[in-house]
Amino acid sequence: EEHIDVVISLCTATHYQINRNDLKKTKWICIQHGIDYFISESKNALNCDLLCILSETWWYYFVRSIYSVSHFDSWKDTLPPNVVVTGFPQLDVLKSFSQFEIRRKYNIPQNKKVLLYLPMPNPSLNPVNNFWKRQWQTKIFYPITNYPKNQAISIIRKGTGKWGKVIGCTEYTIIQTIKEFCEKNNIYFIIKSRVKGPVEDEKSKLANALLFDEMFYPSTITELLYISDITINLLSMTTYEAVFINSYSITILLEVIFNEKIQVYKNFWGDSWKEYYKVDGISQLIPSIDFLNSFSQKQSNFPINHESRKKYVEKYLTYDDVNSSERVLAAVEKLL
Repeated sequence: EEHIDVVISLCTATHYQINRNDLKKTKWICIQHGIDYFISESKNALNCDLLCILSETWWYYFVRSIYSVSHFDSWKDTLPPNVVVTGFPQLDVLKSFSQFEIRRKYNIPQNKKVLLYLPMPNPSLNPVNNFWKRQWQTKIFYPITNYPKNQAISIIRKGTGKWGKVIGCTEYTIIQTIKEFCEKNNIYFIIKSRVKGPVEDEKSKLANALLFDEMFYPSTITELLYISDITINLLSMTTYEAVFINSYSITILLEVIFNEKIQVYKNFWGDSWKEYYKVDGISQLIPSIDFLNSFSQKQSNFPINHESRKKYVEKYLTYDDVNSSERVLAAVEKLL
């Protein structure tokens, strides 16, 4: 420990069960990554020498949320002295990207629009405590279903109560709907899966390409976002990355299934949580039944409204550049 001057981490030392008294000569630097830092660290959020955040917005939402604690109350209107706004360093790699080279690397046609689908993690990676939701995950959503999309929509319409809205919506019917949209609009369809939780063959055959975590730096997901005109996800935090990169973001809302996740967002953002996912001209939040009913009939024209994008980036990422790493480095050097 005597030879470690600086630790840069996504979490505090407390998260790793490290006693800061054992690292008296070491400066601990935390970098915010989405909402997770404030949810998982909560009362330990300032247990570091320096916290680099995406924007002031995140801090002010956090300190007014139920995840904050009373000793943060004095920081409701101003940033603590050990908190600095740096933006999102992970996106600095974009300055080295080339549309041509990434498309050639993954054998993607140079002259076609691209749609990227980000599936929900496999049940083995994303277990839920609720018995009925676990049954839905393992018996309905993920397995290959033997009924077509039209029948799935019929099932949803006939369903009653909150479960009726999602019972016919499966991963297969979502991918099938996206395939129909892409074929109609001559768009190249990519599914970005994970090696440890892959999409089954029968589903992946509906896409033009199935890619995994082929690289970690630069990450495959960032490369694919960079070349994608449209990104579709299931309540993923990748929305701000997609918007920054100018990929139109569409989030599918599986209402009852996402209740716990939505409650976390409400606890953090309040009733304005949908503003993260739904902004005219850059992103949409679509209930699953509406997605299955109408998305395949839409035209491919999802133009980015640059004024909306500018305001969104300012709110959630502050800087509309790719120099956040330099700001982090400058803050660290100042601390030392």
